[in-house]
Amino acid sequence: MIARKQRTDPRGQKGQKPAGDDAPPTDGLAADLLNAAVAATAQLLTFNLAADAALSAFFRARKSGAKDRAFIAETAYAVLRRKRLLERLAACGPNLEPSFLAPGATPKRARSDVTKTPGARRISPRELVLLSLSRVRGMSQRQLEGALLPGEAEWLADIRRQPEPELTLAEQLDFPDWLVERLAPRMSAEELLALARALNTPAPLDLRVNTLKAERDGVIKRLAADGIVATPCPYSPLGLRLKTKPYLQKHPAYLDGSIEVQDEGSRFGPQAANRSSKRFLRSTA
Repeated sequence: MIARKQRTDPRGQKGQKPAGDDAPPTDGLAADLLNAAVAATAQLLTFNLAADAALSAFFRARKSGAKDRAFIAETAYAVLRRKRLLERLAACGPNLEPSFLAPGATPKRARSDVTKTPGARRISPRELVLLSLSRVRGMSQRQLEGALLPGEAEWLADIRRQPEPELTLAEQLDFPDWLVERLAPRMSAEELLALARALNTPAPLDLRVNTLKAERDGVIKRLAADGIVATPCPYSPLGLRLKTKPYLQKHPAYLDGSIEVQDEGSRFGPQAANRSSKRFLRSTA
């Protein structure tokens, strides 16, 4: 499943070392944060709204700190991006339904006929989140153990002991079958894999420098003084690209209007219009 790339938003705070968008907590995951990530993921998986709109609604209803919001959002998006792979892995292991996780309980093994048929049983959002954190984001058992319910550590260990499943091309791509069927006659497997890697890579955080207030090199130095690494965008002369997604709303450069969050692609139209002396109306989703 390919998630629509999330809108970039200002994340980071002066004096704090920014954590990467995909950097898992190093001091152990709290149960409340894991539960919030599961709840947000479950809301996205209803597909009643676009992913970014569903997350915005979730955060309006549940107040969270900036660091927690970043973790919850990236966890939910990671599940959407790798949903097919995660479902395949979950189907190879025991059934981890919440009703099986009474205190002291251990996951029940799915029936052999169901295990052999990936997708034949219901796979819960919690299963997908746990596998995403473990297999995609690389969180260790030590980092996860404080947030796990009884039986979940054993469930993850059981999944790790399973042989790697043979994946279909669609599962390798995290594409729906119907999309692969339409693209396969036009693209080779290598081209499809390259496309999938591009689509499933989180978008970087781009900034636009307000040249009425600052110069790009000066902004790079101001950000670097607070531990935020910024490099010039490859095409836009006003753009900066951050390797991480820090919370910027309290940063002086953001507060004084020297920078704002804007994808580099949004600058191409205005740049072309300026060169051709034509009026240009930009509309974004």
